[in-house]
Amino acid sequence: MSEKLTNIPYRTTFPILMVSIVMLFSVLAFSAWNDLQKYEERLNQQSHHIYKDLSDNVNDINAVLSGFVALHNTIDIVDAEQFSQYAKEMLRTYPGIHAIKLLTKVDNDYRQVFINQVREAGFPTFEVLEGDHDKPQEWKPARGKPFYFPLTAIEPAVPEKIIELGYDLYSNLTYRNAIDQAIDSGAAVSAHAIKLMNGSNGYIVLKPVYAGRVMPLSTHEKRSQALYIIAVIMQAKDLLVNIDINEGLNVEIYKKNKSSELSLAKGDSLLTARLAPTKNAFVFTEYSFEKILNSDGQSLLLSITSSIGLEVIRLKVVVVIFLLWLTFLFLIIFIVKTHYGNLREREVSLNAWQWEKERADVTLHSLADAVITTNHQGVVEYMNPVAEKLTGWKSDDAKGRGIEDIFKLVNELSEVPMSSPVLECIERGVLKESDGDLSLVHKNGEYNSVDYSIAPMFGIEHAVLGAVLVFQDVGSERMMQKLLTYQATHDDLTGIYNRREFERKMSRAIERVFNYKDHYILLYMDLDQFKVVNDSCGHVAGDLVLRQVTELLAPYMTEKETFARLGGDEFGIILDGYSLDEAKEFSKNILNAVRKYRFRWSNKVFEIGVSIGIVDIDGGMQSIGNVMSYADAACYMAKDMGGNNIQVYQMDDDDYKARKDQMKWVQKITQAFADRRFVLYAQKIVSLREDIDDEHYEILMRMIDDNGDIIEPQEYIIAAERFRTMRDIDRWVIRNSFQDIQKYVTKLKNDSSLKKRNFAINLSGQTVGSNSALEYVKEQLQEFPEIIEYVIFEITETAAISNVSSAKRFIAELKLLGVRFSLDDFGTGVSSFNYLKNLNVDYLKIDGGFVREINADKVDYAMVKSIAHIGNVMGIKTIAEHAETHEICDKLKEMGVDYAQGFCLHEPEALANLV
Repeated sequence: MSEKLTNIPYRTTFPILMVSIVMLFSVLAFSAWNDLQKYEERLNQQSHHIYKDLSDNVNDINAVLSGFVALHNTIDIVDAEQFSQYAKEMLRTYPGIHAIKLLTKVDNDYRQVFINQVREAGFPTFEVLEGDHDKPQEWKPARGKPFYFPLTAIEPAVPEKIIELGYDLYSNLTYRNAIDQAIDSGAAVSAHAIKLMNGSNGYIVLKPVYAGRVMPLSTHEKRSQALYIIAVIMQAKDLLVNIDINEGLNVEIYKKNKSSELSLAKGDSLLTARLAPTKNAFVFTEYSFEKILNSDGQSLLLSITSSIGLEVIRLKVVVVIFLLWLTFLFLIIFIVKTHYGNLREREVSLNAWQWEKERADVTLHSLADAVITTNHQGVVEYMNPVAEKLTGWKSDDAKGRGIEDIFKLVNELSEVPMSSPVLECIERGVLKESDGDLSLVHKNGEYNSVDYSIAPMFGIEHAVLGAVLVFQDVGSERMMQKLLTYQATHDDLTGIYNRREFERKMSRAIERVFNYKDHYILLYMDLDQFKVVNDSCGHVAGDLVLRQVTELLAPYMTEKETFARLGGDEFGIILDGYSLDEAKEFSKNILNAVRKYRFRWSNKVFEIGVSIGIVDIDGGMQSIGNVMSYADAACYMAKDMGGNNIQVYQMDDDDYKARKDQMKWVQKITQAFADRRFVLYAQKIVSLREDIDDEHYEILMRMIDDNGDIIEPQEYIIAAERFRTMRDIDRWVIRNSFQDIQKYVTKLKNDSSLKKRNFAINLSGQTVGSNSALEYVKEQLQEFPEIIEYVIFEITETAAISNVSSAKRFIAELKLLGVRFSLDDFGTGVSSFNYLKNLNVDYLKIDGGFVREINADKVDYAMVKSIAHIGNVMGIKTIAEHAETHEICDKLKEMGVDYAQGFCLHEPEALANLV
């Protein structure tokens, strides 16, 4: 039967008939399709016009919102009069807008003061109110809450709108959800359709305004720094104002839900603009146009539908249906004849697949990765030499065994055996890749860290024939990753958590206090008499004190305590679940342990005490900065009481201390500027390579006290950074350094025998992150263009990675002018090598904490050597800080470090002596 079917002769008329039917069908189908296309094209053009006009109306709202944010960034605090002027101008510019409102965030502690201020400003009956938004006559004074968002200004200020003044929109669930979403996202957020005071449907869009001119990064900071909510209201019908809608179009607007799905339920509809009746007695098809309008957080769905009647394509449809039936008849004959031909082609394909498989086996044998192939039951069929080496199994011995016997995996930390991912790949027919840190069990029982990927092999009709397992030995890479992770979260000197990791854990604790009412207490500790050890015995002795104190306190730490070094001689402990009395008792134990400690150096004995500040973290402390400043103030009060004391933070004491400290440091720095008691020093950076002939100097700033003694830089630099005066100091350093360098350049022109000298100027993180500071540097370079090739700006790694985008922009714009950059304290950051790829610097200054111990510490030696190698690969010259001995310099030279800096090479001297 099959033989007869495959040899059915074609009649002479069959090809002609088929061609004729196909041609006629094509002509009619094309004509009908052309009619539909033209009609749908007209509908599509109309729909796009409506979408564009709707976009313009929504963009009017965004223009008002963005304008207010710009107004805030210009004048910081917007009062009612400035808001009224701005709102009136916007209402004149965009007549489709119904109203503009200003919601001001009011903390509960500040509520009565705020009410009095508004009353004194001309609203004697002003009160913060709550209740049903649609029933103003029932509004009552708001109950006590952490904060409110009352309406404090509205335009147009007509009677039916002014009655809303003082209404706390945050007490209304609809508004509260929209306000929270706007604050957390920083973008414009639209609420569901609301009822306006005049009874009509309304559309409201909210946008937050934060303190400062830069949007906070974390949700926590956004909530604590939100100042205002600007709200723009339109009547729902005005969304399509001045938009022509042709008869036959049904236009609807929906608000996008929180989920990715768009609900077209009637309750989510903002507006059914116009429903025009159709003229079609019989609907042939439906035209539908849907497009999402996304604009600064607003998401609307424009839905336009229309019915297309059969008369659009007239009788062509009947003819086309007949031709389709006729064509279907001939296709059946064609399918029967081609079916048996496909069987023969499948046999040819199978032979070709087997040949390809043999060639693949040869390829797999030569790969550098380990490869194992299995059949559909997970039985090993092939292993290449690399797989033999990593598993310990010979290919001949492994063939015929289950893959679970050859490729055994365990969890790298717990050593718990894992199920076979190969069998799962075969069973599900999906790709599998490494998930977590896993180790491969060698035949001899040893563990090797591996990463793997598994792909199923498919045959005819998508049947799984087996799997290909590819894996690599990643032991060294994983070890380096763990080392870098450890160094990123732990202090190099003491081995406990560093400040960055401590602040991360502190942020999590504050969030849990705020959201879940958990209880945490912060201890801020500062060692007493530590500076005496440092000054009299040197930093080596000071470092030893820090290590010994850390070891002394380690037995007191359990899983409920988080212990970290915050910098210098400052430590922090987070107590989880402690009451305040328990925290005091714990602090007494710490204080007594340190009090009994004696440090011996040569023939000297030192007593080291500790001052402890305690902060009981509550829900009102919404930022790390606040908590740390409170703890710092309490600690300083304990230190001012003579040291070896414990002080619990209290608001009144903290305010007094903050004012006192601020005035003291601001006065000292300001007076030093007035008395010209800042001077510039320079320390030589010595080349370790014979092919480098240029001289390098780092410019250092010193402040002279009232007695003519030089103040250690860390004392006033820390204060300047704390009270945000570092940019002013940087400007003074830049200006005076440029003037001195210009003197040197002038002298160099007249004396060709002088060597070329490069001068490195340190910049703080406050300067690097400031646009105004960048413009100031540009102005100074324009005034002193001859010195550009001699100037190098030093930026600490911490300052650079704390705001990578600002640092990249700062570096990029100044490098266009010819300035070079050095990355200071390299190696101390969380992801130093990662950020290095994104920062276009010319020099790397290796952190002195690594350099000092390279003769004794293998890890420090490896870190310095790896940084030197990375710098060499990237074409970046390296500078080692704190090269305090000639032996260290010799080691650095062997490693390939380009320059060294230290007191044994050159002690800082006045910059005036060098220019």
